[in-house]
Amino acid sequence: MEKKKLRLFLSDKREETWLNQMAAAGWQLTKIKGLLYYFTKQKTKYIYRIDFLDPKASKTKQQDYINFIEETGAEKIAQSGQWIYFRCPAVQGDFQLYSDKDYSKLSYLKRIRRQILLTMLLPLPLIQMLISDISNGNSGWARYFSLGFFTLFELFLLVKLSTLSIRLKKLTTS
Repeated sequence: MEKKKLRLFLSDKREETWLNQMAAAGWQLTKIKGLLYYFTKQKTKYIYRIDFLDPKASKTKQQDYINFIEETGAEKIAQSGQWIYFRCPAVQGDFQLYSDKDYSKLSYLKRIRRQILLTMLLPLPLIQMLISDISNGNSGWARYFSLGFFTLFELFLLVKLSTLSIRLKKLTTS
């Protein structure tokens, strides 16, 4: 029996929690395509973990990392961009990606922060151009809509960046 679920997650923690809830109900992840998650009904229960690969790392280093995780008994299920999904049978006990939790988690959060900062830079020239067009009298609903969309996108990324900074601060002070 198969099931597809359309989901958009703004938090890796929430996504991981949801995948583990699905697994506890017997629905095991088989693949991800965009926002679609594919599941099959299975008796074997798994624990899922999500990681963010370093975009600066070479493909070889990324594959070495995946191989290292798989040597611990985990299995790579899917990859969506830099996000990678692992699972391990629940009977083996708790499954964590980071043995040196503080350093690895800090590195993980810094990789995500760097990606958010880079993504924030992309729409800035468009916003500048739209503001310039509007101030020069070239107004129209499409320009206002685009300006609003890009501004909301930047605000969303700013909120993500601030929550990530709070997580980083908690990790470095503990």
